[in-house]
Amino acid sequence: MKEEILNVLKHAGRSLDLMEIAYAVYNNPGAKEIGIVSSLLSTLISDYEVEINRKGKYQICTLVRGRLALNPKGFGFVCPDEGDDFHISRNNLNGALDGDIVVMEKINDPQYKNEGRILKVVKRNAANLVGEIYFDNGQIKIKLNGSDMKVNLEVEDPNQYVAGQIVLLEETKVVNKKTINAKIKATI
Repeated sequence: MKEEILNVLKHAGRSLDLMEIAYAVYNNPGAKEIGIVSSLLSTLISDYEVEINRKGKYQICTLVRGRLALNPKGFGFVCPDEGDDFHISRNNLNGALDGDIVVMEKINDPQYKNEGRILKVVKRNAANLVGEIYFDNGQIKIKLNGSDMKVNLEVEDPNQYVAGQIVLLEETKVVNKKTINAKIKATI
């Protein structure tokens, strides 16, 4: 049903209101069907696939959604499902990690034709939360692979780990765009 709504919006050539979408999806929608369409539109908005314009009508989202591919040098590229990739400088990553599904906006940069700034991580690539243990003044710390993000580690017994161990982490909370709370899920 989500795909039907997206197809209606893509092929309409203009923004549509709720009733126009409901009538395009169902021949003669009742209150139940209109409620279903409304609920699905809310989901599509939260997934950054649809947005509401100034007139209160629905349209395909003008922000770009895609998967982030980080370069070891610290910058990355957002690879959308359709169209060209966008360069993302280190300063515009906003806490996103390699493989995350992100939403970004296009920005003007004289150096790059397609430059963007990540606005939000839609879905974290959990497989990416791999890091190396080190100790700083007796406290256990983690250096994430491919990221300078700070990790507040939740660990019951730090004595069971040694410097240099590679661990898989589970994110427990996003503190801000540069810091997460995490616990060790497994040693690799």
